[in-house]
Amino acid sequence: MSCDGSSSGEGARLAAVPDEGFWSAEKVAAYLGVSTAWVWKQVRANTGFPFVKLGTRNYRFSPAKVRAWVEQQPSEKRP
Repeated sequence: MSCDGSSSGEGARLAAVPDEGFWSAEKVAAYLGVSTAWVWKQVRANTGFPFVKLGTRNYRFSPAKVRAWVEQQPSEKRP
């Protein structure tokens, strides 16, 4: 199985690694000023919080997508 969930090699697309690399949950939490538990809660609840699943238990976060997500949140709901 490929990174995008398809089983054949044909048409498989890999996630592009951002120029600045992916962030860990700890880095995201530090950037947002929240706990890592809050970050994982967002991932588990599938709230639209941006993440990339790289394996069974390996999640990473694109800095640009995290920043864009923050900008889309109403000011009263921002972490």
